[in-house]
Amino acid sequence: MRHFAIALSVLLAASSMSSAQEENSLKIGLGAGVAPDYEGSDDYRFLPFPSFELRHEGFGIRTNRLGVEADLIPFQGFEMGPVVRYNMGRNNVRDDVVDLLPEVDGTAELGGYVGAGLPLNLIGGETDAILFGRLSGLQGLGGGHDGAVFEGSLGVIAPLTSELTVITSFNTSYMSGDYADAFFSVSAAGATASGLSAYDAGAGFKDVGASLIVRYAWTENWSTTLIGSYTRLVGQAADGPIVASRGSADQMFAGVSVGYQF
Repeated sequence: MRHFAIALSVLLAASSMSSAQEENSLKIGLGAGVAPDYEGSDDYRFLPFPSFELRHEGFGIRTNRLGVEADLIPFQGFEMGPVVRYNMGRNNVRDDVVDLLPEVDGTAELGGYVGAGLPLNLIGGETDAILFGRLSGLQGLGGGHDGAVFEGSLGVIAPLTSELTVITSFNTSYMSGDYADAFFSVSAAGATASGLSAYDAGAGFKDVGASLIVRYAWTENWSTTLIGSYTRLVGQAADGPIVASRGSADQMFAGVSVGYQF
């Protein structure tokens, strides 16, 4: 689920950095897609995802997974602000063996992000494309996990026509030891209950991936967006039995969203 959320966050952040950004606007969207049942799963599930973005005099607030983030910098091309969201954890999963492991309860996460966009025509490019980057960090506040995760994206917004925009990005994330332990370790008790090998996951880079987003504006108000992402779990996230024995390091998301701008 985290991987589709990264793609969706990239879409909303990239949209805000577009040169066509409105000073005052409200965008809402409703979409659906298929995503892994849990982080590292090879089972997939249907997932609805609403989204919104409200901007007023350069400031903004928008969806970030099951939560929101605020842009507190009123300058086009640069963003920074807080993020608060809810991590659903891992419970009632389809894999009968992984379901025998202790559940990871839902957790509130708090942190912040910074992002910037650079129109390539400002550095000599004969294009309206925008190069953008984004970094975020969130800390779990206890419950299911009290770890931290740091996410980074680098991509390009390419308006091909006045109606059609393509956004590509490369993404990676780094997890703390507490986060790794919650989602990828198998304790001695968990090994006894499930039959999986005990495993102690540690801090390190968790994944690398890429997203492709295609948005077509049918009218001034209505648009349709296709979202696809591929993420590869790496390091200790991929090596443990939850992923290597019962799931897959290859994590994919595909979805479609319909949006309306007031």
